Amino acid sequence: MTAPDPLFLRAGSAPDPALADMVTAVLPEARAEALRRRAQVQHEDEESGYDGRDLELVLHAIATVADETALPATDLARLGAVLSIPAVSQCLPATATGAHAHEAEKLWTLLTRVLTGTHRANPAVLLCYSAFLRGDTALTQTSLSIALEADPGHVTARLLEAVYEGVLPPTTLPRIARLAAAAATDVGVTID
Repeated sequence: MTAPDPLFLRAGSAPDPALADMVTAVLPEARAEALRRRAQVQHEDEESGYDGRDLELVLHAIATVADETALPATDLARLGAVLSIPAVSQCLPATATGAHAHEAEKLWTLLTRVLTGTHRANPAVLLCYSAFLRGDTALTQTSLSIALEADPGHVTARLLEAVYEGVLPPTTLPRIARLAAAAATDVGVTID
């Protein structure tokens, strides 16, 4: 990397290329495992159970980051994999308005720093959404750019871009968190 990523500078430290390489190495297996579990689903309730457990995995990681405990590469890869599951990722904007919003933002920053390719888009979108709600324009813009670079067709990133550019009203943003909390409830998890 020739110039430091603004997100890394804002986070106060340089990326950890060794950790990113380790996460990248184990991410395909983590993604394959998440897909294998879902391929065996026979009933909608069973799939909802997987979604709830994966969502709880992310919420547990938020608590772990809050305790300043380092997450190993395998856990970061598994988080990257479950964030790519729409039923899980659609619930996570609710973390931006909850009691642990700051801790969630730390996890989204970490994942944005260590994930690569299209997997980087989901945590960058969550970071963007959180920063947008807090009024942090610089972080909103940086994380939105990262998300769109990682996945130019990311629907939520495009929605946030439309709000950022004034195409959609800012009142759209709180609705996203309410819908996310309702989606979490649908899979049996309360995000507060």
